[in-house]
Amino acid sequence: MATLKDFRHQYSAELLMQASAQTAPGALYDWVGLTHRRLDPVGLNIAYELLDAVAAKTMVTDLLAAPLVSTQFASLDLTKEVKAEADVQLPNVLPELQASLDTSKVVSFSFEGVNSRSMPAELRLQIRALLAQLREQNARKYRQRIRPFMVVDNLFYATRVVITLKAGTKLSAAAELAAKSAPGGKVSVTTGSDMVISYNQPDCPFAAEFTKGKEL
Repeated sequence: MATLKDFRHQYSAELLMQASAQTAPGALYDWVGLTHRRLDPVGLNIAYELLDAVAAKTMVTDLLAAPLVSTQFASLDLTKEVKAEADVQLPNVLPELQASLDTSKVVSFSFEGVNSRSMPAELRLQIRALLAQLREQNARKYRQRIRPFMVVDNLFYATRVVITLKAGTKLSAAAELAAKSAPGGKVSVTTGSDMVISYNQPDCPFAAEFTKGKEL
């Protein structure tokens, strides 16, 4: 099973702490923090900085409609990264599970069926043309609203999340219900009494490749 190091070597991707099913290529993120730097969403897609609201919504819909493509990683092991943190801050981990999960109890944490969604070439060309126009017509807006930020170029999704917890681990009732109620959700116990939680979460990205706004 591939590790995060393998994944980053191949894709130069960053894990996302915040994302949703509505996160599309072109989303703007910003580096925050000093000691533990992370990328936080600005709250807008670059389309909304370049077009009127109606046209921008159409572009974002088209960006989200870009096809998913299988990556070379059938599965990805994030056990080391999860156990290094006091809590699990990944967008495709159910909120109720995040609130209840003690990382010291994690035996393994993996994603299965890793797919990607890239910004289509024709939309990339359209965005670059609009950026050139913006730089010429409103350089101040370009410097303040686009140049400092990171722009999502490629999103990564996990078809299934699989978490194994040490024997005897107790989850809150809300966490167990959320896991069982999620699409394909299952909570089971292995022969060694470890608890295995698995569910489908194919629409929420967990990582992204970025391009600097100033390099678009």
